[in-house]
Amino acid sequence: MGLATVLLAAILLLGAASAQADEAIPLTASDRVFIASVATDARVFHAAEPEGLAIQILQAARRHSLDPYLVAAVIRVESGYNPYAVSKAGALGLMQVMPFWREVLAVPRANLMKPAVNLDVGCQVLARYLKQYGGKVTRALGAYHGSWPSRVYPQKIEKAYAALY
Repeated sequence: MGLATVLLAAILLLGAASAQADEAIPLTASDRVFIASVATDARVFHAAEPEGLAIQILQAARRHSLDPYLVAAVIRVESGYNPYAVSKAGALGLMQVMPFWREVLAVPRANLMKPAVNLDVGCQVLARYLKQYGGKVTRALGAYHGSWPSRVYPQKIEKAYAALY
């Protein structure tokens, strides 16, 4: 097991990722627009602490080199910003991460019901699919959802993305 895997496991298991939401991060004007947009959208879904959630989304997206609007759109569609969402298939949390990803990512005890952990794992999965499919967002989203080759899910994400952006 490599050092990066050990460090990631420690962050996820100890919940240190949630502490990152409290860190002061340099915010650009576009970051502020993102936070305001996502917080407003999250309020519609009755999310608790929408500004804090928007910052956590921004941070997780940055850590994994993802477009934060894409991550927020996935969350909007997958869980409606509900960190306690559980699908009929067993997907958990904000990004509706399937539990088997804990094993794949070597973090078997990660609590996917913790928003910061779920965001980190979900962003890792999405980033992995984007890399696997050469940056093809539609294909990566279909794989993330497990519904490829249907384009219904990617179209839902595109619509949510447009609503946020």
